[in-house]
Amino acid sequence: GYAAGVLVGKLVIAGGTYWEGTKGNWTRKIFSPSAHAFDAKNETWEKLPDAPFAFGYAASTVVGDKLFVLGGYTPDGINRRILTLTRQKNGYVWEVFGEMPADRLFAQAVSVGKKIYLLGGTTKFEPYDAAGTCCTSATATNNLMVLDTANPHTGWQQLAPYPGDRRWLFTAETDGNSIWMFGGTFQADQRDPTRNFDEVLRYEIKAGRWSVV
Repeated sequence: GYAAGVLVGKLVIAGGTYWEGTKGNWTRKIFSPSAHAFDAKNETWEKLPDAPFAFGYAASTVVGDKLFVLGGYTPDGINRRILTLTRQKNGYVWEVFGEMPADRLFAQAVSVGKKIYLLGGTTKFEPYDAAGTCCTSATATNNLMVLDTANPHTGWQQLAPYPGDRRWLFTAETDGNSIWMFGGTFQADQRDPTRNFDEVLRYEIKAGRWSVV
């Protein structure tokens, strides 16, 4: 459940969750503020400053020299803040960029130029039990939004939602012209069977149009 992106040639991971207890007897899910960078050339890890708060299940993407962390969940509940992590001369710096337009966990984010596209996710954390074992997806959304980070005062704009049934845990990527959405799953209630999707969906950015590939 960590955020990830490549900054100045290094893979950065931040936040995420881990468990207290032992396998088969996990007792409590822990949300982490930790951040690390991996230098693939030298095969070394570097400890970065902790995020301002612990989080997991946020969307993340890189715009220019900033890793954006959007939404997710904290030990205190849903996170509405947008964080950025920037590499500066004297190290890495966390800042609060703004606020999310809606509650969103497990969403996917991609960037094209200065714009961030935020796709899907759920609006609530739906663990199976009090310990935090994850999760059903009754609140999954098919929403697609875009934010121009060069002009954040214009706010988030709603785009066409993805077609078909709601799902989560899909993968999204962009080639600069389209957003590609792969797979996903859905389970509204713990007693329900899990439905898995093998579809590939494509959103053409200029046309504002979805299609099933």
